[in-house]
Amino acid sequence: MRNLYKSFEKDYNFQGDIVWKKLFCNYSNELKNVSKIAYKTLNKYEGKENAFKMLSPYLECFSKPNSNRIGQYCLATYYDYERDRKKAFEYFKLSAHQGFKRGQTGLANYYRFGYGTEKNEELAIKYFQLAIAQDDRYAKFHLSEMCYELANRCSRKDPEKSFKYYKLVADLKGSYQHEAEVIVAHFYKKGDGVTINLEEAIKYFKLAADAGEPHAQVELASYYKEGIFFEKNLEKAFQYWKVVAENHHFYDVQVELANCYENGIGTAVDLVEAFKYYKKIARKGGTREQFVVANWYYNGVGVAKNLLKALKWYKIVANRQNEFQTEALHYISLINTMGIELGTNSDDSSNDN
Repeated sequence: MRNLYKSFEKDYNFQGDIVWKKLFCNYSNELKNVSKIAYKTLNKYEGKENAFKMLSPYLECFSKPNSNRIGQYCLATYYDYERDRKKAFEYFKLSAHQGFKRGQTGLANYYRFGYGTEKNEELAIKYFQLAIAQDDRYAKFHLSEMCYELANRCSRKDPEKSFKYYKLVADLKGSYQHEAEVIVAHFYKKGDGVTINLEEAIKYFKLAADAGEPHAQVELASYYKEGIFFEKNLEKAFQYWKVVAENHHFYDVQVELANCYENGIGTAVDLVEAFKYYKKIARKGGTREQFVVANWYYNGVGVAKNLLKALKWYKIVANRQNEFQTEALHYISLINTMGIELGTNSDDSSNDN
C-alpha cells in the first residue's frame, strides 16, 4: 500500500483500477495523506486542477459523509473554481459537517450568496461562527462584512435586527469593528432596537475611542465638556479634540479647539494656536470665524498686524448678509480712509497665507 501511495504522490494522473481504489479507501491514513498533499497544492499554480487529479480516482470514497474532510474541502474548492456550484456546495457541506473550519467558511459563503442552494443568512452566520470558534480568520472577515451589509440594509426597517448585526460586527473584532462600536453605542444610548443602557453605550464609545475612532472621541469629548455620564473634565475634552484635529478635519472640533486656545479652556491660553484654528474654519466658510480672523489681523492678535489681509477678510464677510455684515462694512470704511488699496485678487481668501 505504501508503494501505491508513493507512486500516486509522484504522478497526479495515476488512475489505478477499481479494485485498488476500493482497497485504498479502506486505509484512512493513506486517504488522509493524499488529502494533505492535495490541500497543500491548492494555492499553487494550477493547484486546484492538480488537487482534483490527485483526488478524482477516489470520488466515490470522498462522497461518503465520514470520509476525509480535508479532501472533501479540496474537491469543493475545485468545483467552485469550475463554477459547478451544486457539487461545490455538497462537498463544502460534507467537510463542514465534519468540523473542518475552511469547509464551514466555504459553506457559510454559499448560504450567504445562495450558491448551489437557497440563500439562508441565518445558516451562513451559524457556520461562520463555527469556523470563527476555530480561529478561522477568513470566517471572521466574511462574517463582519456580511453583518455590516445586513445591518445597513435593515437599519430603518428593523432597528432590532440592525442592532443585532452591528453588535455582531463590533464583538467580532474584525473588519468594520470600530465603526460598528460607535453605532452600537448610539443604539444603546437612544434605546433604538434595544433597551437604553448608558453603561453599555459608554463601554462601546470607549472601545472605539481607544482604537482611534474619531467620532467616538468627539462623543466622549462632548460628555467631558458638559459633565454628562462623567464628572466634568475640560482637560480630557481638550485632549480628545486635539487628537481628532491632528488626524481629521472636523469643522466642529476645530471650532472647539479655537475656543479652548483663545480662552484657556482645558489648556493654557495660546492665541497663535487659536488664530491657526480660526483661520482653518474661516477658509471653510465660517462667517463668525472669518470676522474673527479679520479682527485679529486688524488688531494684531495671535498674528502680526496686517490691514491689507484684514480688509480682504472683512470684504468676504460683508459680501453676504449675516450678523457681522454691518461691522465688517464699518471696518472696510475705516481701512479705506487709511488709503489701503487692494489688488485684483483682493476677495480671494485662498491667496491669504
